[in-house]
Amino acid sequence: MSVDPCKIKNPGGKLARWMVASNPSHSMTSILILKGKYPSYLFEIVPTDPNNECHQVEFQGMKVTIKVRRDFDSFGTPPKSYLIEMLTWYTANKLKPGLDQISKKTPH
Repeated sequence: MSVDPCKIKNPGGKLARWMVASNPSHSMTSILILKGKYPSYLFEIVPTDPNNECHQVEFQGMKVTIKVRRDFDSFGTPPKSYLIEMLTWYTANKLKPGLDQISKKTPH
């Protein structure tokens, strides 16, 4: 398994509860988001996928699919409130690609 280096984008420049981790060499069909405060997770917002490892969240009239890529603190399944908070943060910061753009893409 190879590990690609990632860039962490942190709007505002301070260590935040939420940070975007992106790899510029990959297409923008999904986005990685790090929850930096305990319990820490690495989430991936992906195109709609019926995969049972994904969490389906209803947010602003759309279904958003989220995968837990890493549970750093072995906390277990994240509460839905974390996922809603993350999506609210993502849209409030007007980050790209937009959630609607990711949801419409076809999974690989």
